[in-house]
Amino acid sequence: MASSGYLAALFILLSVIITQARVPLQKRQTGNANDYIDKVLENARKHFRENNMDPLPLPEAFEGFSKKILFVTLSGDVKAWDGFVQGLSRLNRAGDITLRYEGGTIFLSGSLGIDKLSAGYTARARLGKLAPTIKVQAWIAYISVSLGVQIPSDGSPGYVNHLDIHNIGKIDIKIDGLIPLNYLLTAISFVFLNIFKNVLKKAFIPPITNAINGALRQIDMPFGFL
Repeated sequence: MASSGYLAALFILLSVIITQARVPLQKRQTGNANDYIDKVLENARKHFRENNMDPLPLPEAFEGFSKKILFVTLSGDVKAWDGFVQGLSRLNRAGDITLRYEGGTIFLSGSLGIDKLSAGYTARARLGKLAPTIKVQAWIAYISVSLGVQIPSDGSPGYVNHLDIHNIGKIDIKIDGLIPLNYLLTAISFVFLNIFKNVLKKAFIPPITNAINGALRQIDMPFGFL
């Protein structure tokens, strides 16, 4: 009987110790995850600078447009080339990186961000026989990136298992050289608004993924989480 009471008391004591240990452990894991990803991103930014990836080239783009004036709908198209976006080397963590440990594997997730980007294109706006060459400048308030990282239990390097551009902030656009199509300025500005939103998503995901994967191969997860 005494033996049963002793075992019950021991079980309760161990339960209390484990429960109390969980709270500071979770805080320590979150903090270390932040520090770890900060080091990974520092390495990634260095990769962008050393490989002349900021500014980053943007792909050529082609898109049609139309504008109704009184009872007439005018249709034309835009072709853009020599595009670029600058700001990739300011990639930073935006908020805490959460850490989840499951079956011996570590999963990290959180948000990254780039603010105050600039971009541009040389383009041709065509309407009938009119086709002026124009210069387009853009300023993007910010870009938000969702990140997921998986670190296997077998000691192999971690890798990006999810990366997506989930939000693009306000884009201001300036167009020079549109004469004699100035009356189409609003329509063509909307065209470039769509072009920048589409190409930025496609342009940023591969280099960010590759740079973070490279950094994960070089920077070990802090001891105690593997």
